[in-house]
Amino acid sequence: MNKHTRVFLVLFLLCLWGCAPIQEAGKTLWGSSTRALKKARSGAIIREFDCSLGDAYNAALELTRGGQQPVVPVSEDPLLEKDQETYVLFLENRREHFFVVMGVPGSINTTEVGVFFKPIREDIVRVEVASLSSYAKSRVADVVFAYLSRRFGPPR
Repeated sequence: MNKHTRVFLVLFLLCLWGCAPIQEAGKTLWGSSTRALKKARSGAIIREFDCSLGDAYNAALELTRGGQQPVVPVSEDPLLEKDQETYVLFLENRREHFFVVMGVPGSINTTEVGVFFKPIREDIVRVEVASLSSYAKSRVADVVFAYLSRRFGPPR
């Protein structure tokens, strides 16, 4: 390849880097696309809690695990019960305020459930649990909302 062709190729790839449809196609091939979960938000189970966005996000994230261990060991967090159900963290996006979990008992291991956070005010956050599986969505919502209720009081 000559020098001009390389420069053109690099510039072309840099342009594609910012192109959303190209990125989404790559994510789909890679297996990390959240397009279906974002569409499923229209049927999400929704609750609002009296806390900040960061507090709600971090608390819900405690219900995820890498491998078999919860992020926060049960012995260090009195609100995590000994038999607390936790999930495998598949994808996390702090910038867009959501994460995706898998490993919901009673569902196929690869069933994805999205947990989305939206600030309503500085001290109120809306938590939405969405999935293409109504069973997985309901089960994760029950666990997440119960845990956040123990942390921040009952939902609004």
